Amino acid sequence: MRKYFFAISTCFIFTFSFGQNQQVKIKTKINEVTVFLSGAQLTSIGNVSIEPGVSELIFENLTADMDENSIQVKGEGDFTILSVTRKINYLQDSPKSKEIKTLEDSLELLQNKNTTLQNQITIYDNEEMMVLANRVVGGANTGLKAIDFKEVADFFRARLNEIRTKKIEAQLKQQKINVETIKITNQLNVLNNKREKSTSDVFVTVASKTKVSAKFVIEYLVQNASWTPFYEIRVKDTQEPIQLNLKANVYQNTGIDWANVKLNLSTGNPSLGGTMPVLSPMNLGLYKPVQTIQNRPQSHINGRMLDDGEQPYSAPYRGRPETVAYTAADYTQTFEKQLTCQYEISIPYNIPSDGDIHSVDIQNLSLKADYSYYSAPKLDKDAFLVAKVIGWDQYSLLSGPATVFYDGTYIGKTAINVLNTNDTLDLSLGRDKNIGLSSN
Repeated sequence: MRKYFFAISTCFIFTFSFGQNQQVKIKTKINEVTVFLSGAQLTSIGNVSIEPGVSELIFENLTADMDENSIQVKGEGDFTILSVTRKINYLQDSPKSKEIKTLEDSLELLQNKNTTLQNQITIYDNEEMMVLANRVVGGANTGLKAIDFKEVADFFRARLNEIRTKKIEAQLKQQKINVETIKITNQLNVLNNKREKSTSDVFVTVASKTKVSAKFVIEYLVQNASWTPFYEIRVKDTQEPIQLNLKANVYQNTGIDWANVKLNLSTGNPSLGGTMPVLSPMNLGLYKPVQTIQNRPQSHINGRMLDDGEQPYSAPYRGRPETVAYTAADYTQTFEKQLTCQYEISIPYNIPSDGDIHSVDIQNLSLKADYSYYSAPKLDKDAFLVAKVIGWDQYSLLSGPATVFYDGTYIGKTAINVLNTNDTLDLSLGRDKNIGLSSN
């Protein structure tokens, strides 16, 4: 078995005398996603049987959001990859999400019900017209007995009442259906507006001397995806360790749903690029006035500051107590790489392309903490309970917002800032009005 790797920025040219190219369309499935702080790398897999000669393989229905410079194609099989190109397909919309399909089915069902009700109303209208058209009783020369007239009148009254009652019931059902139809239509419009109105096709030209079964892996970067960290801080009482749960708010609006994918979260940010800064010399020059001698020489300095470098993270995987329900954090392992930290979740995840925030558990940590009170009477008369966390730097913590729960009760919001923090990480757990201080 031979393996071939091809990046879109590289082109190899071979000469084969196999005649005209054969085109083969292939559907791929996203099986792994690595989400960065800005952007995401998608890995799609496709299988195809390659005929002898030169073939053009078209991998269809990929997101139009892909970065063309990031495309990588890997192939397994006895063949040669000649070229890789990417084209936008403006005639093909991105696949519909499961939510869109469900809403469309519901809308079609409501429309069918509405049509049935309208047919019933039409029948009732026609029957009412027929009853009213035949309400003249008796002949021109013959009268109608009172008892017969009463029976006829009762019949017309009962039948008209029944027809009109059923018609009103049908109209009320129509009104409810119309309200529900408007809601579903509005939601569909929102979801369809978020969908990409075009897709990408990746064209891979290959050459093979024999018929071969091939497996292709296509990797590429997309922009409309990201994740941000947030925390849950849980404290039972001041005698117990603090429970710190790291979570991720994952967002994607690439036009393609991520269904049952292996999800990785990385602290990297490809959008920042990898070009290192160059420190320019600072030039000091003297300004010499021309027309006036009263002006004094002035100094002029050119230069710029260097940005701080990114700090590496280290985060060993921790176990979990057996008395609570499992979360994604129990299936997550943390790996420290040369430049980034990556959380790999071993259970499949679904992240639809809806532009909404989806919460993912990453780590559940139990940290030793010393509790104390802090107060600044000049600014606030209340005292604040503070947890001084020791040993926090053993874990790959990121700065982010946090919600605080004390003894199972929601207290409020706070923030975790791991930048410029020493050995102790101070976490504000909220104000304690039982220990109020006077501002005087």
